Amino acid sequence: MKKKRTDNRAGFNRWLLENSERIPEADAMLKEILGNVQPSPEDTDLASSAYEDFRAEVKRRQRISAVAGRFQRAAALIAVPLAAGLVFSMLSDRQSGWEEIYTMTGETRTVVLPDSSVMKLAPHSKIVYPEKFGRKERHIFLTGEAYADIMPDSGCPFRISAGDMEVRVLGTQFSISAYLENTECEVALVEGSVELQVAGRETPMRLNPGELAVYDRRTGVLSGRTFIPEYFKEVEMQDGCQFLNMRFVDIASYLERRFGVKIFIADESIGNERFYASFINGEGVDEILEILNMEGRFSIRRNGNTVLIE
Repeated sequence: MKKKRTDNRAGFNRWLLENSERIPEADAMLKEILGNVQPSPEDTDLASSAYEDFRAEVKRRQRISAVAGRFQRAAALIAVPLAAGLVFSMLSDRQSGWEEIYTMTGETRTVVLPDSSVMKLAPHSKIVYPEKFGRKERHIFLTGEAYADIMPDSGCPFRISAGDMEVRVLGTQFSISAYLENTECEVALVEGSVELQVAGRETPMRLNPGELAVYDRRTGVLSGRTFIPEYFKEVEMQDGCQFLNMRFVDIASYLERRFGVKIFIADESIGNERFYASFINGEGVDEILEILNMEGRFSIRRNGNTVLIE
């Protein structure tokens, strides 16, 4: 029974984060369902019940409503600030309101959380967090990428749920990248200590400063690499970009989000090539691609905002 609750929670977290658009009809539906329940701190089954009720209601409206087309992304659509807290986190600490912050193409944004922790969001990212943290833990939800500077509080651990991954910290600086379209997710620890839990693994991975954890969604493999923390932090502080043994297909997705272009990779073998590179001088997409192609392993053709790699 305990494992079922965990799976439901993980499924709900991923479902929430897979949808970055606010759907007003979904907001109203979930609020109505949650308004009919009175959770208690011990009644975690109620969270799963509310979740299943909402899914059932979405499916029903898909069949009978003219707005059904707006519910066709993934299995169901939900992007509401109350969802994560009221269905799960509120069961333990009874938190009230939730905030949602988005970034668009080419946009970065610095978010100061209720405990004065700071999250610097990369382009096309989203964070969901409570207006006030509970007494037992600080829990937020992320899709996309962020550089985190977390205030220490040994009595109230900090937790980030990001799709397949969950990062637990007390006070530290680290980078987390968990875009849903990327094949790999990363957590790079700059200062302090974190524990990384990924779906399907019973034992979390503990990171030390200068260690990078990479989770491959295709294979389920969790691996580690190393980097120089001081240089990594410098690139982040200068709003640069860095690729640490990253697949070219994921680099292309990063460049699309940052520069508002569309990159097509004609050859799958090119997309699977890996690169180490960093840029701190305001390089544009053309400069970055040219530097990555210093050995001439592929050709680059650009027409407006469309780039063809072959």
